[in-house]
Amino acid sequence: MHPRKGKLAFFEEKKMITLLILSFIALITLTLIFEVIFYKEEHQSL
Repeated sequence: MHPRKGKLAFFEEKKMITLLILSFIALITLTLIFEVIFYKEEHQSL
């Protein structure tokens, strides 16, 4: 029985979930930024 190993696995799982959430947020942010830039560029050319 290694309680430390279980704790480590739990932290690894938490880290993976955190990375997933962060990459998801980054993707949304990038999409919004690109949409804003594209929208502005599109309206400037008109």
